[in-house]
Amino acid sequence: MQGGRIDDHGFLQFPTAWSQGRFGDLGQLYLHLSGQPQLPTPAQLKLLDLLGQHMQRRAVARVRAGGHGGMLVYVPSDAVPELLSPRGLPQPKYPVQELGAGARGGHLFLAVLQRLADLGDSSWAYYQHTTDPVVRALAGAIDQFADLLADLMTVDGALVLTHNLEIVGFGVEIRAPHVELDQVYRALDLSGEHLRAEPADQGGTRHRAAYRLCLAAPDCLAVTISQDGGVQLVHQLAGKIVFWSQLS
Repeated sequence: MQGGRIDDHGFLQFPTAWSQGRFGDLGQLYLHLSGQPQLPTPAQLKLLDLLGQHMQRRAVARVRAGGHGGMLVYVPSDAVPELLSPRGLPQPKYPVQELGAGARGGHLFLAVLQRLADLGDSSWAYYQHTTDPVVRALAGAIDQFADLLADLMTVDGALVLTHNLEIVGFGVEIRAPHVELDQVYRALDLSGEHLRAEPADQGGTRHRAAYRLCLAAPDCLAVTISQDGGVQLVHQLAGKIVFWSQLS
């Protein structure tokens, strides 16, 4: 990483300081979707994490390749009713009618875990290289779901997911005109320990909307993709709006 930009040959990274503690407990997500009384093994938890990262990377890469730009917002599941109320900051043009109906990604992940458990190897390496037709079909379905997320991101407005990767709505307008913000902070390292202050109005419309949203709703995360392919990961850290600039 140099000058506050991660140079990784097109490989999107998710800094721990951006995501840590923000996404749902993977073990609890597994229990919720599977109905099983036992938590997944450490290897299964690791696989869940990597599947989620893969899906998000593929979606972002597809938006970048299309040259349209887009915005992805993550919100806590229990905050959805308040955030998407008539007075809420995100206002979806196309909301999902019932939260849980959009949990396609989670169910695909669960099916992968169950199949790999039957095969006796829950590692990421095995998932990547196995020729098992069931696993390969599930991998294809995960990629198709990631492509769907990318397509929804290109609709005018943002795509909103819960921290558990459920679709909340798309074509979402971020309404936060009352939120005043003069400066934001560029992370100069993956840990977010070294920051550089920059004017909040120097970015485009998507960037400014992401900054205001994360300031007004600290539990939200945002990913913005510019038409030129630049990616920003945004959240509030210790009262400051911090962003990681990647792939630009």
